[in-house]
Amino acid sequence: MRRGSARQPPPATTGAPHATLVRDSHPRVTEARRPLLPLSRRPVRARVHLVAPRCAWRLPRLGGPRMRADEVRQLAHTEESYWWHRGRQRIVKRVLARYVAPGSRILDVGCGPGGTTEAYTGDNHVLAVDASPESVRHAHERGLAVASMDAAHLGVRPGACDAVVSLDLIEHVADDVGALREMYETLRPGGVLIVTVPAYQFLWSAHDDAVGHLRRYTRGGLLRVAREAGFEVVLGAYAMSSILPAAMAVRLAERLRPRRGEPAARFIRLPGAVNGALERIIGLGPMPLRFVPIPFGLSIVLVARRPVAATRAGEAGGAPPRAEHAEEPRSPELVARSALHG
Repeated sequence: MRRGSARQPPPATTGAPHATLVRDSHPRVTEARRPLLPLSRRPVRARVHLVAPRCAWRLPRLGGPRMRADEVRQLAHTEESYWWHRGRQRIVKRVLARYVAPGSRILDVGCGPGGTTEAYTGDNHVLAVDASPESVRHAHERGLAVASMDAAHLGVRPGACDAVVSLDLIEHVADDVGALREMYETLRPGGVLIVTVPAYQFLWSAHDDAVGHLRRYTRGGLLRVAREAGFEVVLGAYAMSSILPAAMAVRLAERLRPRRGEPAARFIRLPGAVNGALERIIGLGPMPLRFVPIPFGLSIVLVARRPVAATRAGEAGGAPPRAEHAEEPRSPELVARSALHG
């Protein structure tokens, strides 16, 4: 955490957890609510069969500040064209193409307004989640069907996912190991986790305060967190290395001449040619870094697997796991019934 300060998680709230699942291809909204038993002190986990493509869930808040609504709106307006977001989308798509087979079931944890989720959905069946009501609203506007759930844990059926994608999320969460363990439970054996986080605590700035970060990471620190959560690390690499010197200069200038008022994220408008060039530069991503490691960068990309008892020889080299499911999509009514009865 910044300057060693201890930020306490918010007090636990009470209330009946519920689940809602809809599909954008269906005109009806079907809800399934599963209240707590009247005398039970243990929450009932609503298990949802992951079958509907392009859906979104609201992630239970595992501690830590939320991104402000005005910052979410700014992100929604910039992530389709801004070089940073476009470059990160390129990285994620390349990593997915290498490690995840087409047609896989992917859980996107912390999807934000949904721009990146929409960019890589393709033939995959994607369930996207976010804790911010403002983000969920923007995901609706993008045509992504959104359902919400408030509970102590993710309500996705254990082992239901082929891959989990979580981009710049766990730095917002007080218990980052606990968050990764929740993602671990949703993966089938051999399933793939893809995570990005901001690098280096010394690069902390007003932007981190504005978007609700609790920490920044080093490569070694992120790998330790993943292993503690039970994952086998496949790839851990710094990314966006070419723009690190410029970012350091900006951070230094901010500290020499701090801005007054409430912290705010800054998205500087650039000429189209410059914006496109930066997108292509950072979009090179971590693939070259696997063979020519660069020990620094502005972001860190992690690829990890849930271990399997016996690994096929073809998977050991990082080949995409085969999507083994062949279940036909069901109607929203059947999906809601599954959520209700577990």
